[in-house]
Amino acid sequence: MKRLTLVALTIAIALFVVIRAARKGEGKGDDKTHGALERNYEFAGRLLQGSDPYARPQLHAPYPPSYGIVLSPLRLFPLQTARVVWALIQLACFAALLLLLHTWYRTIDAAGPPLWVPLLAIVLVARYLSRDTSGGGGNLVWGTLVFFAALRPGEPPGSDEKPWRGALLGIVLGAKPTPVLFLPWLWWRGRKRTLTVALVVALLLHVSPLFTLGVDGWLSAYGRWIDGVIAYSNQTDLFAMPSHDFPPFTWMHQSLRFAVTRFLATVPEEHVLDSPLFFQGLGLEITTVAITRRVLEAAIAGTTLFALWRARARRSAWTDIHATSLLASATLLLSPIVWKSYHLWLLPFFFGCLSHLATSKDDMGAGTKRRRRERIFGLAIYFVLCGLSSEMLLGQNGKEVMQSLYVVTAGALWAWSLSLRDLLRDHDSSKLDSQRS
Repeated sequence: MKRLTLVALTIAIALFVVIRAARKGEGKGDDKTHGALERNYEFAGRLLQGSDPYARPQLHAPYPPSYGIVLSPLRLFPLQTARVVWALIQLACFAALLLLLHTWYRTIDAAGPPLWVPLLAIVLVARYLSRDTSGGGGNLVWGTLVFFAALRPGEPPGSDEKPWRGALLGIVLGAKPTPVLFLPWLWWRGRKRTLTVALVVALLLHVSPLFTLGVDGWLSAYGRWIDGVIAYSNQTDLFAMPSHDFPPFTWMHQSLRFAVTRFLATVPEEHVLDSPLFFQGLGLEITTVAITRRVLEAAIAGTTLFALWRARARRSAWTDIHATSLLASATLLLSPIVWKSYHLWLLPFFFGCLSHLATSKDDMGAGTKRRRRERIFGLAIYFVLCGLSSEMLLGQNGKEVMQSLYVVTAGALWAWSLSLRDLLRDHDSSKLDSQRS
């Protein structure tokens, strides 16, 4: 019965995603680069034709030239067919990620997870899943590749049985450098061959535009991208127009740097929302705000790396899911540009969090009961504030107000703090594992 339910749910999601992709138009009005899939398709086309990938109209200023090489297989198909192909890839990645999490759960309980664990995990990311698949986004695909490299059920510390998985992480690093925090974890976990494969594949992808752009074109494209990334990272006033055609401020930006700026600085008049729920920031000097957010970002990065280093030799199966969740949430917080659909990366966190609820029923100590209540309360609040606060229920202005409150960013911060606590805490997971094996 459990398997039939999962199969039926998978088929329903697959039909929804594929039909929506097939019916998607090719832009709005004269804009033929509307939507992630169109932009990816055009960006890849520019690279393959040897033209400037950053020419106007601007498509992907924050991404390196190799992003077009990674997505170049889309050019084998007409645009509309490429939509369906990419939707099928997204669905395959979604199924593979659920299978990976299921395999991990069986290392702590051979019977596998109760049906409600994957179902509730899907519900908690459903809004992000819908946004990512609606326009052909890549967050589900990139996340799955990264998690397959980092989450290795059944491989104890020091074991590196599947170094080929490093190629998956290398592909993502070739498309975008955001998952760099996963690299030291592979080293500390003893998966050095996986790390080597990841770095080699990433290097080859970043070099590969040489074949279409030539030496001068390659140097020009990468010089422009690197200059843009540095300028964007060093930008003090995040409300100001960034250089190098990087995306300007909107309330859709949900990374930590924008949340801190919103609450500590003064929101410019053009971004003030007409709602009794909207309130101004504290009005601090923009340089003070910039220093504060950089200190917070450094603290999160440093604390994450310290926790991973401390847990590097632990053999409990829980260590891997907590470390993966910590890395995913830290990446969401520290990435300069984060839309809501990026938060699909929290799926392993939700799966692990729900797995704690499923496996702690046998231990009814006071500490366990308190932690269960905290998890249930946190998940419920997250679902209400981040899962239900959509444009469908709140309208366009209501959605923007919720974005201005940065509830999604707060959710990522909660996921990071809970994953950090679980990774640092000396829990009884090893004892529970041995009792169930």
